[in-house]
Amino acid sequence: MNAPSLSSSTLLSETSSLETPSRRTRHSRKRAHFLTVPKMPLPVRALWDQASPEEKMAAHRTCSVMLQHWLGDLTKAQAALELKIPPLRVWQLSQQALAGMVAGLLKQPRGRRSGGTPMPQNREEDPRWLKAKVKELERKLKIAEDVIALLRQMPAQGSGARRRTRCRRRRPRGRNPGRANGASRSER
Repeated sequence: MNAPSLSSSTLLSETSSLETPSRRTRHSRKRAHFLTVPKMPLPVRALWDQASPEEKMAAHRTCSVMLQHWLGDLTKAQAALELKIPPLRVWQLSQQALAGMVAGLLKQPRGRRSGGTPMPQNREEDPRWLKAKVKELERKLKIAEDVIALLRQMPAQGSGARRRTRCRRRRPRGRNPGRANGASRSER
């Protein structure tokens, strides 16, 4: 029997492969396939509005039978006979109705109010415009207060001349209406 001869390079490669597994190198990038979003399902109200009167009556009848089945007034077989569907479909409708009821009991998003409060006719009644106006006026007031504070910190130039002009009384020109026919003070 011939024993296979192993070279030192073969032994080295076998021991290194036992210690760390060789990694597979990626030759191309990950391919991500994005599909277009299918048409969103209609909300429940839109489904009800688009249904014909016959479909609405059938849905109402099915709902009342489901409620009787849930309350125990009807068995699954009796409900299937009344709706003229197989018992398996009764169970499916029951699960679908329960899921719809649970979804309907979730917190609904606030929609836009239609007909509640009409839009203001002029800008002065619009709350958004008023808030923007208040914000603008507050900004202008802040600027004015800053300017006044800056002016108060500045040294006054010619303050003595200003004070003298403020203290002087202005004399009326021409005839004084208090004097009779041009009489002076001493004559009064």
